[in-house]
Amino acid sequence: MALLGFTPTNDFDDFVGIGARVKEIKSKLILQSEQVKVIGIFGPVGIGKTTTARVLYNQLSPDFPFSTFLENIRGSYEKPCGNDYQLKLRLQKNLLSQIFNKGDIVVHHLGRAQEMLRDKKVLVVLDEVDNWWQLEEMANQRGWVGPGSIIIITTEDRKLLKALRLASDHIYWMKYPTRDESLQIFCQYAFRQTSPVNGFESLAWEVSRLSGKLPLGLRVMGSYLRGMSRDEWIEALPL
Repeated sequence: MALLGFTPTNDFDDFVGIGARVKEIKSKLILQSEQVKVIGIFGPVGIGKTTTARVLYNQLSPDFPFSTFLENIRGSYEKPCGNDYQLKLRLQKNLLSQIFNKGDIVVHHLGRAQEMLRDKKVLVVLDEVDNWWQLEEMANQRGWVGPGSIIIITTEDRKLLKALRLASDHIYWMKYPTRDESLQIFCQYAFRQTSPVNGFESLAWEVSRLSGKLPLGLRVMGSYLRGMSRDEWIEALPL
């Protein structure tokens, strides 16, 4: 597979439209001329940022000798209280441990990641970033990874990406699916197909509306209702 070539996914966990999103993000990467390519993916909770980043990571990682997906950074570290130095050391230790698949890496100072990665081509996903301290060392040391590296950041806070000085063409805004896409996402999980089965048409439209177009909510509702009868749907829903 070419580094930035588009390979659609057929996994059932994929939701409608993710292939197009991944393709568009890759096009942003192709247009970047920097030796180290950085892309920010932002949008509200439940919109599919992590899923999109995971598909992108799975497609790109075979072309990188070193890679890691640091999932849910927001939920993995306590909030900084005054000095965030120790939190930064922990983040670097986790990053290096996963990239090199070693649990005994010691990080005594904040230049350690740069020492170990500056000549390495790496793929790094920083998922659910929610605080500047998580990006500060990368911003201060742009040469902390080698040429050809790609860094992907997902966040709900666009201000963090702007603080990182990412240009608009380095940022991908995850938008809500259309009304038709919402129905298709819901049906994937409720019926294992992209359209309602006979007799469920109006109910499926109503559930997709109630789920607020969020892919996560559509997935949860579809999985919950799958296999139920029409009467059970009516009883379970606030219709």
